[in-house]
Amino acid sequence: MIIGCDLDGTVCDNLALLVDELNNFTGDKIKLEDISEYDVTKVYNITKEQFIQLMRQREEFIADKSPLIIEADTYLKKLADDKHKIHIITARSPKLKAVTSSWLNHYGLPFHGLHLLDSHDKVAICKSLGVDVMIEDNYNNAVQLAKAGINVILFDAPHNLNWNWEGERCSLWQEIYMLITKLDY
Repeated sequence: MIIGCDLDGTVCDNLALLVDELNNFTGDKIKLEDISEYDVTKVYNITKEQFIQLMRQREEFIADKSPLIIEADTYLKKLADDKHKIHIITARSPKLKAVTSSWLNHYGLPFHGLHLLDSHDKVAICKSLGVDVMIEDNYNNAVQLAKAGINVILFDAPHNLNWNWEGERCSLWQEIYMLITKLDY
């Protein structure tokens, strides 16, 4: 099976660092569990330009210093051991390729391809790779992928819990592994 896997919010736990950076930038004291929107500019009431300015300054730090989501390494390795091909498909900018590769290698994460799209539109790459299932935390991405006929597992995150998702949803990597090994995609 070919598995597409988003990075931030599914494998890389970058949200806590992002919230810290946004709180420092804005002076707010917003908590992680209060991030009810994927678009954090709405939560922080800042402009897209302000967010871009912050990311220019802190994005590489966040990409480098974010911890691994619990057991993502264990179950990605099991999926690879089961002969599945894993493609990391992320909206990160290609300018973050070196820091992203270094982060993935630091945690020993197996992958056959690393795709930094600088866009949230993942349909074309998933179709060209023949992705059987995509693991994603961005609700809008998940809907777009599902409408294009790609099986999606929505990984729980504070920003997607209030959305009505009719497909598969998991909150732990063990659940993702069990779902992939039990279901015939």
